Amino acid sequence: MRRARALWAVVVTAAQALFGCGGTRATAAESAVAPGAETGAGLGGFDARALPVEELATRIDTAALVASSSDRPSRGPATAPVTIHLFSDFECPFCARALPVLREVEAEFGGSVRVVWHDFPLPGHPHAERAAVAGDLVFRTRGGAAFWRYHDAVFQAARTGLDERIIARLAKREGVEETALGGALAAGAERRVAGQVSLGEAAGVEGTPAFIVNDWMVTGVLPYPAFRAVVARALAEAPARPPARAPITAQ
Repeated sequence: MRRARALWAVVVTAAQALFGCGGTRATAAESAVAPGAETGAGLGGFDARALPVEELATRIDTAALVASSSDRPSRGPATAPVTIHLFSDFECPFCARALPVLREVEAEFGGSVRVVWHDFPLPGHPHAERAAVAGDLVFRTRGGAAFWRYHDAVFQAARTGLDERIIARLAKREGVEETALGGALAAGAERRVAGQVSLGEAAGVEGTPAFIVNDWMVTGVLPYPAFRAVVARALAEAPARPPARAPITAQ
């Protein structure tokens, strides 16, 4: 028990150093993260599913999210017992740092997990809304696989800074011309993005990244053992159903 508490203290310390953008502290103090904390290495085989997730996540009502998820970019089978609603901002450095953790969850849990993307551009990021509008247009005209390629490319480009030209170029790479993006903006396409922001705010999202894992909300970047614990709890609580056999696909 004493060893378990000590290990949990390491995980919590690491998590508290890695908050997100927006309404939460954004310290990103790398030195506070214990070696191996983000991947689960060095934990001596400690079972992350035993961690007290109530200290890192809160229960919320997800009815509105479930109703809206059918027309959002997603990865994983629609029948997956665990759905992770991701509220993210293309210019948020913490959102970029959360991507490897999310990918590791998908790799471990496979068809038991579905990830649904929701735009949540923050006012302090000048190009985030335009990037979100372009991504939404890519998804609606070119499909899910094109969106996820755009998604990865934008986060990669954001490391050195986004601007309108970069966003237009990355959208064009997926088949969306700059004139189409300009027309969508002129027609008020940003209202679709605003709708996602309102949906997130209604659920309690205040900053990015925010994850709603079935009915557990997590805000900020967690080290992998802690985030895995939330997913494992959600999976254990999910109604019994046949194992998902469908391969992970971009929808």
